[in-house]
Amino acid sequence: MTHQIRILVVDDDSSVLLGLCDYLEDEGYDTVATDSAEEALALLEKHHFRVVIVDIRLPGMDGNDFVINASKISSGMEFIIHTGSTEYFLPEQLKKLGIRKEDVFNKPVGDLDVIGEAIKRKTGG
Repeated sequence: MTHQIRILVVDDDSSVLLGLCDYLEDEGYDTVATDSAEEALALLEKHHFRVVIVDIRLPGMDGNDFVINASKISSGMEFIIHTGSTEYFLPEQLKKLGIRKEDVFNKPVGDLDVIGEAIKRKTGG
């Protein structure tokens, strides 16, 4: 089963990054991984991604700033927030980009199918 949807995963925790990518690849998505927002922005300059799954607490640029900058590079991208912060609240700037609280998942996600469902909801798949 191939979705032909390319997903960028941005997380500085290698075990989370690998686990999420393995799940997405098993689901048939074309997945690219990086551990920094800066590298992710560089990837967005060269490649199109339909969905970006991003951690908030990243070294250097944080996930909120990344989303704001990424949305300026490529329109039509969908974002899913994947954070270990239990006190995270969605900033107004991200809400204006169409991100809703249903697009925010707290780590650890016990069943990654909830992220899979969010991808389907956001991409119409």
